[in-house]
Amino acid sequence: MKKRKYHITVYLAYVFLFPLYIFGILAKFYDRKLKKNKTRLSSNLNEKEDFHF
Repeated sequence: MKKRKYHITVYLAYVFLFPLYIFGILAKFYDRKLKKNKTRLSSNLNEKEDFHF
């Protein structure tokens, strides 16, 4: 019983943590992407007024 309960808790932990882990990776990726785009968009800021971020 104890072993099964342990496995369930581990499974639940992975279910909750895995999406957060993926979200963190995606957030880092998008942050890097945005930083690259911001340097490019800074010159086109007057033209791209519709770009709200």
